[in-house]
Amino acid sequence: MNYSMRLGRLLCIVAVGMVLPSCAEMEMMQAKDEIKAYCSKLYSDPELDSIRHKIPIALKSTNVTAEMLSDTTRPSKEELLKIRIWARARFNCHQLQIKKALEFNQHPPVWFTEARAKNTILIADLYTGKLTYGEFARRALDIALDSDRAHAQYQRLVLEDRRVNLQEQEIALRQYQNLLNNLNQMTPQSQHQGQFPQRMNCTSQRIGTFTYTNCN
Repeated sequence: MNYSMRLGRLLCIVAVGMVLPSCAEMEMMQAKDEIKAYCSKLYSDPELDSIRHKIPIALKSTNVTAEMLSDTTRPSKEELLKIRIWARARFNCHQLQIKKALEFNQHPPVWFTEARAKNTILIADLYTGKLTYGEFARRALDIALDSDRAHAQYQRLVLEDRRVNLQEQEIALRQYQNLLNNLNQMTPQSQHQGQFPQRMNCTSQRIGTFTYTNCN
């Protein structure tokens, strides 16, 4: 393999190692935006307007209000229909989240799966009349706070992993630069040291019975 081919291969290796991770991160960001837009559309369904002040449609700690926590009523028949619509919207939202995660060969974190299961049971208890709206809101808040703490820990681990990957890329880049400098210092291999003799021009002249040959 000559110098140019080796240099080209090295450039290719560096390009693959440095560019592809960035492309993957951009695709993941696009997937997150798609999930956010899809779920927001589901949760903005006007059919849910009559229960928005009673339950946090998006089960986040910041969405639980004092009014929800102090509500001692249970769902009416009409509200039960809205809760069913809400439960279906949550299911569809989570299905897309799982689908997108699997597309990137990832699995939802354990804390996400556990919180989803707990909230599903909680919604069932509200629907069957086992809980008041206030009791539902308090338990939903506890689950959301636990999820917030687990998510924060998860994010720290992700950032640490990225930091390690960046360090590895920096080391690989330095190694590449050193190798490139070494290649630049290399001299091309010399051609055959031995030289073939030049072609000789000879002429012959016959004088009588003798032939004279002259070469130069």
